[in-house]
Amino acid sequence: MFPAEKEITLANKFQGIKCPICGEPFGEKDDVVVCPECGAPYHRDCIAKAGGCVFKEQHGPDFTWQPPNEQAEKEAKYDGQAPLRCSRCGTLNPYGGLFCEVCGTPLTGNQEEQPFPGQNPGQQGQGGPQGYGPFGPGFHSIPYNPYTTPFGGLGADEEIDGVPVKDLALFVGENPHYFLPKFKDMKNRRGLVWNWAALFFQFFYFFYRKMWGMAAVSLILNLLLEIPTVICYIQIFLYQAVSQPLYMLTMACWFLSLGVRIFFGVFANKIYMHTVFRRVKKIRTKYSDESKRNEMYLKKGSVSKVGTIVIGSIYAVLMLASYFMTIWMGI
Repeated sequence: MFPAEKEITLANKFQGIKCPICGEPFGEKDDVVVCPECGAPYHRDCIAKAGGCVFKEQHGPDFTWQPPNEQAEKEAKYDGQAPLRCSRCGTLNPYGGLFCEVCGTPLTGNQEEQPFPGQNPGQQGQGGPQGYGPFGPGFHSIPYNPYTTPFGGLGADEEIDGVPVKDLALFVGENPHYFLPKFKDMKNRRGLVWNWAALFFQFFYFFYRKMWGMAAVSLILNLLLEIPTVICYIQIFLYQAVSQPLYMLTMACWFLSLGVRIFFGVFANKIYMHTVFRRVKKIRTKYSDESKRNEMYLKKGSVSKVGTIVIGSIYAVLMLASYFMTIWMGI
């Protein structure tokens, strides 16, 4: 309790000013007391429950409580030109932050095109939470997701195998809230994590995640295992029958293809984790400047949507070509 607290006789002296404890503004009839050390006002009930002044660690001859300048705070909160200003909600974030502490919007997004609260997004280009990064239109920041935390429950300053979580998140780009906890579990030797996308899409998934080596291996395996099936269809068109050896080879390739899919479903996350850590550590070793490292994370990491579309188109053309060739030979 406060032994030397001074009761305010003029209740309107602090009218409209917010209590530092409960945040409610003082009214004319409120029972208000002030700290005898710094002069900070409180509701009597609030100071009694708190057991003392909330500024007691700052008490000294050089500290005197001053009423907050709400207009200055409002201008600072929504000044879009300030560094690390969230362009979605206007919150000022600490220097070095990667995501807005309030709404989770990437602070590396296009700060000029994203609208402030209350503005129509159509008034300012096509900006938004999934805007471009600060290094030009070739680099995407981490997409904004209102239903997840950016690091999947991990702290921004936490490290996995000596690598900061925020570096890994920036490199992963999309869905870091999914991958980062999985990386931590796998690094702690808690087994493997199933990946449905790799099971169904195989080389498309690897191209999407910029795992070029695995994408090439998966594509070549897929094409090789499809050859007996194509020959089988040609025989059916030409002779209305399939030889026994070819049929057995086709079935063997089908089961082998299924085995390859299961292998990718089981080990894709593990392979991706090793790829991410290897590339991130290489970038951290090569570049000492943080802004340059972030640029390389965005360039070398994230996903390749264009590459996936291109390779998908090529694959579709090959499949259609084999189909029409089969029909033509049948004629």
